[in-house]
Amino acid sequence: MKFLALALTFAFSPLALAESPAADTVAETSDVSAPAPRSEAGADEAIASLKDQVKSLQEEIGKAEGLAEEPRRAALALCDKASDCLADEIKLANLAAKLRAEMEGSQPVPTEVPKDIPAAAEVSLVGLDLETIRVRISQAAEQHNVLVAKADELNREITRRNERRQRLPALQSECRETLSKTELLLAESADPSAPALVQRARRLWLQARFAAKKQEIQTLDQETRTYEAGVRLWLERSDKAQSAVETSAASLRTLETHAAQFQQKEAERQARVAKWAAASAHPAIHSAAAENAELAERNTALVADIEASRLMIEEATSLRETLQHRLDDVQKRSEASAGSQQIGQLLRTLREQMPDLAGYRHRLRERPLRISKLGIERYDWENQRHLSRNIEEAVKQELAGMETDADVVSAMRGVMLARRELLTQAIGNGANLATRLEELDAAETGLMSVAQTLDAFIAEKVLWVRSAAPIGLSDGMRVAQLPRQMDSLGKVSAGIFTRLTDDLRSAPALWMLLVLTLIGFLITRRRVRRRLLECGEAASRVGSTEFRPTLVASLATLVMAAPLPLAIAFLGWRMHHVAAGSGLFTWIAWPLVLVAGAYAMLNTVRHACRVGGLGDRHFGWDSNALRQLSRGCRRLQLLATPLLATAIGIELTGQAELISGPGRFALMSALLVIAGVSWTVLRPRGAVVLSIVTGVEHPFAAALARCAGTVSLLMITGIFVATTAGYHYTAMQLTRLSLISIVVVFGCLALHAMLTRWLLVSYRRAAMRRAQERRRALADAQEQGSDTPVIETTPQVSLSDINRQARRLVGMAAALAFLGAMGIVWSDVLPALGVISRVQLWSIAGAAGAPAEWITLADALWAGLALFLTWYAGKNLPGLLEIAVLQRLPIDAGARYAVSSLTGYAIMVVGAMVGCRYLGVGWTSVQWLVAAMSVGLGFGLQEIFANFVSGLILLFERPARVGDTVTIGAITGTVTKIRIRATTILDWDNKELIVPNKEFVVGNLVNWTLSNPNLRLVLTVGVAYGSDTKLATELLYRVARENPNVIAEPEPVVVFTEFGDSALTFELRVFVRELAMFRRLRHELNMSIDSLFREHRIEIAFPQCDLHVRSLPAALDGIWNQGKERVSLSDAA
Repeated sequence: MKFLALALTFAFSPLALAESPAADTVAETSDVSAPAPRSEAGADEAIASLKDQVKSLQEEIGKAEGLAEEPRRAALALCDKASDCLADEIKLANLAAKLRAEMEGSQPVPTEVPKDIPAAAEVSLVGLDLETIRVRISQAAEQHNVLVAKADELNREITRRNERRQRLPALQSECRETLSKTELLLAESADPSAPALVQRARRLWLQARFAAKKQEIQTLDQETRTYEAGVRLWLERSDKAQSAVETSAASLRTLETHAAQFQQKEAERQARVAKWAAASAHPAIHSAAAENAELAERNTALVADIEASRLMIEEATSLRETLQHRLDDVQKRSEASAGSQQIGQLLRTLREQMPDLAGYRHRLRERPLRISKLGIERYDWENQRHLSRNIEEAVKQELAGMETDADVVSAMRGVMLARRELLTQAIGNGANLATRLEELDAAETGLMSVAQTLDAFIAEKVLWVRSAAPIGLSDGMRVAQLPRQMDSLGKVSAGIFTRLTDDLRSAPALWMLLVLTLIGFLITRRRVRRRLLECGEAASRVGSTEFRPTLVASLATLVMAAPLPLAIAFLGWRMHHVAAGSGLFTWIAWPLVLVAGAYAMLNTVRHACRVGGLGDRHFGWDSNALRQLSRGCRRLQLLATPLLATAIGIELTGQAELISGPGRFALMSALLVIAGVSWTVLRPRGAVVLSIVTGVEHPFAAALARCAGTVSLLMITGIFVATTAGYHYTAMQLTRLSLISIVVVFGCLALHAMLTRWLLVSYRRAAMRRAQERRRALADAQEQGSDTPVIETTPQVSLSDINRQARRLVGMAAALAFLGAMGIVWSDVLPALGVISRVQLWSIAGAAGAPAEWITLADALWAGLALFLTWYAGKNLPGLLEIAVLQRLPIDAGARYAVSSLTGYAIMVVGAMVGCRYLGVGWTSVQWLVAAMSVGLGFGLQEIFANFVSGLILLFERPARVGDTVTIGAITGTVTKIRIRATTILDWDNKELIVPNKEFVVGNLVNWTLSNPNLRLVLTVGVAYGSDTKLATELLYRVARENPNVIAEPEPVVVFTEFGDSALTFELRVFVRELAMFRRLRHELNMSIDSLFREHRIEIAFPQCDLHVRSLPAALDGIWNQGKERVSLSDAA
């Protein structure tokens, strides 16, 4: 057992954990070129002695008879390890010799191209034809590819050596630590309980390990010295290789340019010859010669396009290489000094230097169509050449039907031969152009890929890097010194005035147009204000049904808000025009333009909030909220806008001292003003928020409105803290995007308000039309002698009267417009959130053999967003689907309800799956849990599951639909909702009954309106004997025809059924559209029958009964006789 413990100690010691680090050193430096490696015979005597001892010990262990099997295997394993260490020592010694030889051979590289890199060919094109030049181009291209591969190989070797040099100190420290531990283990006494052979094997292994580690340290030291001494050599090799690549590329370009020029001249010559031939041709062959001229012109254009494509390929390739170099450089710098101000400056500079790729994108979109058209042309040319293979036949076809002679035929033969040659050249040039276009497409696609990668890297890093030091006293001192520079500011003002005066002299028409426009605004201002008030009065009237006043008021609001922003924008435009490359005037011009835009937006909102304006009269907004919002806009105009313009102008200078001092203080001051105004306007108990809360229906929207002030204050505080901490560039970008977002918010609110106003007047117009129709109907009734008075009422239609679905559609449209616009606005900042994808939260086990997968903060946020969008879409998309699509399809309400319900369920399921997938909860990880829960829930909640499945059956099979009249058990009513567990039925007493879905599937269900909503109503009428049966039948038909609730098809039927005991029995059979009309129709028909029968004196029979008794006559005789006797007795008395 002690031996096993000792063996385990050896096996799991720190030395055994790093089994052979020397192998890594050998592998990483095995490609160093040097003299032949040292052989085993050249090893020093110590290593040879150790090898002999190991070999001898192995033989001795093999022959030992009293040694147990476990100690034998352990001793042999130690011997094998010792042999491996000795082999590593020899390899390391050979490697050290290679590195030493390389260092000793280091010397300046001669000026000529190294022997292992072939020199670029000298270009001599005198007397060469086109085919020879093409051969030379092929050879030069092959040579260029070889040089490029060699240069890439040298660059990779330099990169490997640099990376290796960075790791060498750590490897040396690790080897020295291992060497010390090995030395300590050698000094320790072996375990006396272990067999002697095992002890000897252990000591030999430690000695071999010590020798290998010692040699590894020497090799690493030699590698360090060699790399340091060879830096210049390898850089010069790389420079020479790159120079050879550039020389080869220049030679190749020269050859290609000469070939293009040669081909262009030849094509132009052929075009001139073809034109001359067409001009001087015989009338019979003029048309064919003209076709040759057009084909020659097209061939010339093809040659020009080939050369243009080649130049564009060179341009795209060069730009891609430049961007790739920038990307590699900035990535390395970012890894070396992440978060430094220098990296931030580099990233911002690279962003400013990013090329405009719009032209490349446009060409990439258009090129497939161009290649397709070129392919069609080539197909036509190939067909024409195929037809012109037989020249005589082609000549006959061209001259068919013409009177010709031998000279004309000969001339036509020459034309056709020339056409065949032109077609051959056109086919070849078309193929070359197609190849060039494909190469150009690949080059520009690669350029776009590298540019997008670089842009994404910059966007991800630039906002997380400081652009200045945290704010300090020195920044405040620079701001305090600004008043001392008033003299320079005065000079600047004088320079601006001089430049603008010069511009006035050079372009007086523009300045006159501005003056006339401003005068026109001032003259019409009072009239526009009066018109605005008139439109407000017209729109606020109860019976207003016109949308035109709102449009006129919108235009009037824009006109009133325009003069001052227009003047400021004009000044900025003209200052930029007269800047003439002067940075100072540009720094002033652009802020003026931006101030004009911000001022115009705030001015428009302020005039929309005025009394009698859009918000007050047209949109019905709260007057207190409008007043508060107008005051906030005015403060932003007077305070925040000039401060932001100052910050932007200083940012454009690019001067770090100005940006970190006055620029930062200007931004901080603007943020303080914006924060104060935002809290004043959007505080939870303010007039603006209260008006929004009272106007929305959804509680979630109300909660968002209450949080708006707090959220805006937190955002502004975050931007303020960022700029004080040194992230001024980030703060400027976030401020810019936040201001644009405010514009988007106001724009979406205006869109929603305009659409809502349009809906209001549309529905109000419809209500007025319905009221007028009712009044006309009542007037017609009065003319016919009816005593019903005419009711004169004006319909009162407000926003609450607008169709709820239409308002929801408008809300969804505004929400989608807002989300889309915000996505576009913040798209430049979204890549910066890629940093959170590296914040690891927890890990989940991968599949068999796969590494664990980490769930990051980005995954958690995406999961939350997916679940939120699922909830929002599940609540709103089914209704939107019904409004926009289903109501326009020829399907009934029940089918629409089924589709929208199933759509909502599908959205919920898919969204939950997507959200769980982001959190690493896949089907493979929860399938057993789901199976177990399904079994448990199946037993515990079997009624719930039965109702759920029954609900799905109801939606798919649809035995009962929304709107159907059904009877289930003792319940009769109309189906109003079909939910997951139960269905809601509205009975005749207007009570909502909740019936489990299971009852509709397993119970007896009567659906009165499943296939046909028409139901038959039978009334039994009895008339007295002796009545006129024909008249009774006619009157019953008349009752059925005059009742509007009786449908015409199927027709009413009157049947004389029987002679009853006391009446003649008739049946009136009519059809009604729905069960809900049964009671009402029965009442109306009975009342009409009674009225008509009384009018025509037809008696409705009542029950009568005649009683015949057989013994009655004898009994009556007895009673008569008794009466007589009593009378006679009374008389006798």
